[in-house]
Amino acid sequence: QPNDTATRTHKRALELNKVKAIIRKIAACTDLDALHAKGDGRSQDFRTALECYLKTVQKGQAQALISVGELFLHGQAVQQSPIIAMGWYLKAAYLGDNNARYKIDQLR
Repeated sequence: QPNDTATRTHKRALELNKVKAIIRKIAACTDLDALHAKGDGRSQDFRTALECYLKTVQKGQAQALISVGELFLHGQAVQQSPIIAMGWYLKAAYLGDNNARYKIDQLR
């Protein structure tokens, strides 16, 4: 029975970690979408968004990778480069993001 209790405790901890990861992802995406929405053409807004995206990239968020790719694709706060954008999309696709795969297909 002690083994059953340990197994249940471990499974519960894994489930809790999954829920926490989902909540972090939703929060990060919401923050990133809000910053992206602010980018109304003023370069300062895009620079701020880029800084935020890069911080979130360090946390392993695929959406942040895609957002950085979008900035490169459209030349917002960075020099326009579809090749560099593709690199960011590939990183997100490697993390399993289907949206990144779609963007890669669009660039091809």
